[in-house]
Amino acid sequence: MTTTVLRSAGEANPMVPDAMEVMGLGFFLVFLILPLLALILTIWAVVLVMRTATLDITAKGVLLLLALMAPILGPILVLFLCRQSRRGGAVDADVAWRR
Repeated sequence: MTTTVLRSAGEANPMVPDAMEVMGLGFFLVFLILPLLALILTIWAVVLVMRTATLDITAKGVLLLLALMAPILGPILVLFLCRQSRRGGAVDADVAWRR
């Protein structure tokens, strides 16, 4: 037999994943990992907003809505904004942007 003959399905390379394995990995990532990541980020953002003493009630409400309405990007933005407000302390917003 020459090497130009196509191999049968039984002689497939075991190191290369077949289509079902690739689809299973995609299912795992999309339906298990991403929602779990979104849930963890959201809980972390909500707890951080509630513990941040430098925010007034309106800012906390807006940040909580952002964290709950935007699945992945919202909690990331809330975490960034809360960390930034903790570093700056209780400074007026008009003065903070001039720094």
